[in-house]
Amino acid sequence: MKDNNWWQVKNLKKHEEVVLKTKNIDDLEKSGMGDFGSYRKILKGENIQNTMLASHNDLNSKNKILFINKLLPFKNNDDLKILDAGCGVGFTSHELSKFYKNSKVTGVDISSDGIKYATQNFANIEFICQGIEPTNPPLGCYDLVFCFEFYPFTRTNSFQTHKDYLDYFLLQLKKHGRLVIHQVWENDLSISKNIDDLKKEFDEYNFETHRVPHTKIIGFFGNNFFSILVDKILRFILRKVHNKAIIIYKKEI
Repeated sequence: MKDNNWWQVKNLKKHEEVVLKTKNIDDLEKSGMGDFGSYRKILKGENIQNTMLASHNDLNSKNKILFINKLLPFKNNDDLKILDAGCGVGFTSHELSKFYKNSKVTGVDISSDGIKYATQNFANIEFICQGIEPTNPPLGCYDLVFCFEFYPFTRTNSFQTHKDYLDYFLLQLKKHGRLVIHQVWENDLSISKNIDDLKKEFDEYNFETHRVPHTKIIGFFGNNFFSILVDKILRFILRKVHNKAIIIYKKEI
């Protein structure tokens, strides 16, 4: 995908069409097939370990969700409405539904194969096959909207794109709702490039930015400040980029 706008809905749909027409299962993860190729492969019965799915998706988001929840005003037994934007094959939606056990979780993704796999494998979650665009009608009204590595926030530094998507998601938040954007931070083609300007544009909202440790570090050292410290040191030594969560919510008047 050489086009810098490959992440846009219209271009992703074209790319998906190519994958859906691919007959040979061994061709599904050749260069350029990306997420769509992996989704189709596992839907056809291939073992996940024999695909590149783990390199494209977070297949074990439990610790990340535990950590981020500590930054939110909600408890895991609250009755919430939750949106997982860009849910892929549903693993994160599934972890959200297990953690927020009394909540209704909705996962949305552009991939027909991804949503088909998610629907077949994860019960009690509403899955919607749809490309998410700011011009679309609202999906609902939510207490929590999660955008984990959501392409329009992580594959472009267009201020207008980020503004349009924030408008779209923030209008769907309940009064005390939270929009959570999680991504690799050292990425010039992402919302991190525009965060200061967006704070000025959306001055009626609070923007909190938090470092999120690697899931393995959280699992080993616990869900605490020490994990943040260890993560920071190890990433510095290994010269690895770090992850952050942006939490956005309406200011109290």
